[in-house]
Amino acid sequence: LNNTPHARSTPDLTRGISLMEFAARSHCGKAAYYLGCYHRDGRHVFMTDHVNELVEVKSDINLAIKWFKHGADSFDLENAKKCSLALAKIYQRSNLTEAMKWLNHGALIGSIDCLVELGRIYLNGSSIFNVARDIERAEVYFEQAYAVNVELSIKRILLSYIESPAYQIDRFYHLQQYTKWNIRGLFDCSRTCLDNLISLFDPI
Repeated sequence: LNNTPHARSTPDLTRGISLMEFAARSHCGKAAYYLGCYHRDGRHVFMTDHVNELVEVKSDINLAIKWFKHGADSFDLENAKKCSLALAKIYQRSNLTEAMKWLNHGALIGSIDCLVELGRIYLNGSSIFNVARDIERAEVYFEQAYAVNVELSIKRILLSYIESPAYQIDRFYHLQQYTKWNIRGLFDCSRTCLDNLISLFDPI
């Protein structure tokens, strides 16, 4: 089979997009997420059973926002989480109130990405978001992310402490938290934390 990406014909593209729009309006979160990506990026490659198809769509950030909002409000939680994060990233360039709104929306429905990002914002403080440093609140968001999925969250939590701009200011606290989360991950059988432990004993 020829797996070389190719541009779809205009009639096929129009029909395919129309079907996806119908699905998105019918609360299909996956269709809404893909439409948002198409219009945000201007082009997107996706797989069918037989061939890679290159779909070319004109970039339109307003349409991207429209479809991401459809997806964020759908009952498809996994794609609602992706749409919430996508909206937060878009609005970070222009409307910080909306960006924070969608980070919180994603956090409420269990998005690890949104929860960890909120944790980082409060861990470091943010002049951009006009948020003071609040390590207790940061810990709450990290705890919530960890409760959703240990393995998917732990590496991001650990990096949040080690790569924090505040690390040089309060190194003891950050190393203390890094160690605490590593130990906790070990007790919960985290592969990431086990690898961290093993690396301590690797010969140089």
